[in-house]
Parts: sequence; structure tokens; C-alpha cells
Amino acid sequence: MKNDVKVIEHNLSCRCHRREETFEIEGKSFTVQYSAKSADSQPMSDHDKRVIADALKNYKNS
Repeated sequence: MKNDVKVIEHNLSCRCHRREETFEIEGKSFTVQYSAKSADSQPMSDHDKRVIADALKNYKNS
């Protein structure tokens, strides 16, 4: 899976630690936004990406 991570900053005082990750599933790109626990949090794990990919595939097929 292709994976790109972007930190989202709403303004200089923003402390929400938002992340945006884009990954590819079956040739299509999907973007997921989520809140990280801290500004230093690592990108989504491969396991988490697989769980989200499976959920998106199931949603697509429902």
C-alpha cells in the first residue's frame, strides 16, 4: 500500500494533532483524517492501515 502522511495545522495555536494519511487500495487513493495522541506520534501502523482498507472495501461492497 502506498502511504503519505500530512500534519494538519489549523492555525498557530492549534493543538489537535490532526493527521491525514492517503493510501492506495486496489489502485484508488483514499484519504483518512484522524487525531494523534501527540505531535510526535508515528504514522499509522501497517496493521491499522489494513483494518481501514478492509473497512473501506467492505463499505464499497455493501
